[in-house]
Amino acid sequence: ITRLVRGTPLRPRIEKAKKGKNRNMKDENKRTLYLKVRVSLEEMDAIKKKFQNSGMETLSGFVRAMIFEGYIVKMDENKLHQIYKLAGNIANNIN
Repeated sequence: ITRLVRGTPLRPRIEKAKKGKNRNMKDENKRTLYLKVRVSLEEMDAIKKKFQNSGMETLSGFVRAMIFEGYIVKMDENKLHQIYKLAGNIANNIN
């Protein structure tokens, strides 16, 4: 089983664009490159559901948060079953 788990909750900093001189982002913060990923219709529906549940304002911000703060957890089902079985044995011994 492989699952993508999001790390600590991201609290997006919301700043409104100011009019005048400070209107543009600083040069080092500009995002000039883009990442193109192909997904199936079902995958896109799942991404949109998770995005809506996240409370974030932009899909781009959500995807960046998942890329930079998320991590992949890989679990071996056999080991998980063994642990479950041992926990049951311990519970029976305590009883």
